[in-house]
Amino acid sequence: MTNSPKALAQLWCFLKIYVLGILCFAVFRILILVTNIEQLSTIIQNKFLLLTKAFWMGVRFDTVISGYFLSLPLLLWGILFFFKKLNSLWLRIGHSLIIFYF
Repeated sequence: MTNSPKALAQLWCFLKIYVLGILCFAVFRILILVTNIEQLSTIIQNKFLLLTKAFWMGVRFDTVISGYFLSLPLLLWGILFFFKKLNSLWLRIGHSLIIFYF
């Protein structure tokens, strides 16, 4: 159980990367909304409800994409942790995969 603090730190790192990815996707979605706001006003009457639904659908999609990006490094980390082969080299490889994906 000596790897438990290291394991919690790595899980916390995965969670921070996930939240960062969701925030980046949200910023891009807001930028697209701001640049195309005049086109939105001509199309619909009830803008707030449609925007809320669109942003919720975007968050769901972003969660799926972030999950796909983080699945391989998290799987690698889990297998190595289970077999007690987790060391700094494998952590660097996992972080490199995450950086490559994003």
